[in-house]
Amino acid sequence: MKEATPLKRLGAYLVDLLLVSFVISLVININVISKYYDKYNKSYEEFNDLIVKYQDMELDDAFSEEVTSIYYKVAKNSVVNNIVVIVVVLLYFGVFQKFNHGQTIGKKLMKIKTINNNDKEVNLLNLLLKYSMFFLPGIGSVIISLLSSILVYVLNSYIYMLVIFNINFVVIIISIVSYIMILTRNDHKGLHDIILKIKVVNE
Repeated sequence: MKEATPLKRLGAYLVDLLLVSFVISLVININVISKYYDKYNKSYEEFNDLIVKYQDMELDDAFSEEVTSIYYKVAKNSVVNNIVVIVVVLLYFGVFQKFNHGQTIGKKLMKIKTINNNDKEVNLLNLLLKYSMFFLPGIGSVIISLLSSILVYVLNSYIYMLVIFNINFVVIIISIVSYIMILTRNDHKGLHDIILKIKVVNE
């Protein structure tokens, strides 16, 4: 089977991004969850105001007690939001795609699908790992959301911000490398495709 072009993969992702973002917004607006989202928004606005105040801050200032404490507050208030994102992303890109024979709605529209290197249906674990490992533009990273939700209750504010800052940096760099590989390789495989021994092909 011929590998799907980067343009088709991008088109599928944009459709899926809109659908997943819509579902996440619906879930977040459920009464029992929305109160947590409101708390997150308020703390995030407070953090943004602080960043504006220190627009020209040096790296040392970025990890000052004032900044780390508010960032820590934002992280604690975002735990419920993170859980919503993790569940929706893994259900859609993992479970739904598996039982739809390697296709999301976006992939169905673009007439492409995910299979393994032996041209067989991809297993659920590989799909879950694929969408957990890397940064999804417009959504974020499942692994970062998960680690953030755990570490915020384990580490103090300074260490937490330092660890999450570095994890974000590493995940985003790896994701950028993967996307460049999709654009430049003849088989259009990203790093995650190679590691998990899967590929995206035309129907």
